[in-house]
Amino acid sequence: MPDFISKIKNSLPDSFSGWLFFCLLFYMLFVRIVYIYSYSIDLAGMEFSFLYQIQVIEKYHKLYSNPDQFPFYIAFYPPLYSYFMLFVMKVMQIDIFTDMHKALTTGRSLSFLAILFDRWILLKIIKIFTKKQPHIYLVLLLFILL
Repeated sequence: MPDFISKIKNSLPDSFSGWLFFCLLFYMLFVRIVYIYSYSIDLAGMEFSFLYQIQVIEKYHKLYSNPDQFPFYIAFYPPLYSYFMLFVMKVMQIDIFTDMHKALTTGRSLSFLAILFDRWILLKIIKIFTKKQPHIYLVLLLFILL
């Protein structure tokens, strides 16, 4: 256990700029978590489109139809995310037609977890190439802002 505590102490920043980046990083994480549970129907501009794709898959059991016949529907992205979200919604017993807020918060939560996993991998890659802590915090902050 003392080895774990010393590892945490060694990973903390040792300068003012390091602490500033550290605090900004955790502030942005806090804002993102609060943002997930917002009642806004569409935070990023594309969430409703993804939700509609999931609804189309649930209703018609396929996303793509004959492009020569009505109704025409263009999917902006490959359907992997939509099929995965539909699977998660069914496992969690969320009705995507009536409980849109729960569907949106579930999708936002899964996206946030994927972003955290991605940043963890990025942190491991950065630590391979540099030993300077403030650079790590700056890069993580910039990627969270994006």
